[in-house]
Formats: sequence, structure tokens, C-alpha cells
Amino acid sequence: MIGKMAPIELSHGGKTWAQLYAAMALHSYGRDLNHNALWLSLSLEGKEIYRSLLDPRDFTMQGHTS
Repeated sequence: MIGKMAPIELSHGGKTWAQLYAAMALHSYGRDLNHNALWLSLSLEGKEIYRSLLDPRDFTMQGHTS
């Protein structure tokens, strides 16, 4: 079920929650994507959704000045 939550949240406009669910789902099935049951079960479209949700460029500190 947790693997299905990211796309559901994303379809309802909850990108932050979708990112959290995507990270939790992949982490709970293991870090090695070559053996991760969730990752292996995703379609190409599903993998693209997860990649876009977990793109590190989306996790910059807003309002942070160096």
C-alpha cells in the first residue's frame, strides 16, 4: 500500500507528502534498486514519477542565503 501512496498524493496536489511516501516506500524495500521489489514492480512511467519526486534539486532550502 505504501508504494501506491506517492502517486495518489501527487494526483491530489500533495507533492511534499508524495515525496515523503516515495522515499519511505523505496527505503522500506531496500536501498539497492536492482533488488528493490517496489522499484522492480514499477512501470517506466512509475519510475519516472518516483525519480521526479526524489530529485535532489527539489530539496533545496527555501529562503536560505549563503
